[in-house]
Amino acid sequence: TPITALEAAVAKNTVWIHSGTYTQTAVATMSGNAGPLYVFGYNSTHGDGGTRPLLTTATNSVQLIRTSNNGNAELVFDNIDFSNTATTRAACLIAWGGSAELTVRNAIFDGCKNAINGDVFGDANTNYTIIYLNNVEIKNSSSHGVVSNNLYTIVNSWIHDNTGSGVVAQGANAANPSYFISSVASANGGSGVAGYSAGSASVSGN
Repeated sequence: TPITALEAAVAKNTVWIHSGTYTQTAVATMSGNAGPLYVFGYNSTHGDGGTRPLLTTATNSVQLIRTSNNGNAELVFDNIDFSNTATTRAACLIAWGGSAELTVRNAIFDGCKNAINGDVFGDANTNYTIIYLNNVEIKNSSSHGVVSNNLYTIVNSWIHDNTGSGVVAQGANAANPSYFISSVASANGGSGVAGYSAGSASVSGN
């Protein structure tokens, strides 16, 4: 199952997830031993970019994936969808110890508490040192779509119909500059892009 493969992955591993719907009742915790990890969805052959697998849960308060990579290791998810249909939602991807450079490409997040939470503990040592999103749709979150403790770059993405703001930068490193490029944040309950009491954000081509 994907949860078994994700938890077993170590530095420099690549996890391939075949198209299909995978329902989780418990969180998958990825550590990676301070090395890069790559998770790709596929349909028929590895790397085909075909029909995406869906990781989902209907269990209250269950996060889909916790990451605890150390040493600013690269962590990549590509061609995978995520959803939550529980009464009490939880984050789909969440930083849970250490720091990682998170990249998500070609994905849909639907109904999570947060699609991505990089500031669960509110400190400088537990976060995503960068969040890079490309061709990602984030919708129907029960709170903010993305919570960042550090810098982010969001490109060619659509963040909409979330109960809170589309993107929020907060916490110890939120003063770092970030970029929201050729993307749309619309119909969110709060701001489209929020949280820069310090630092700067660049919004362009939207």
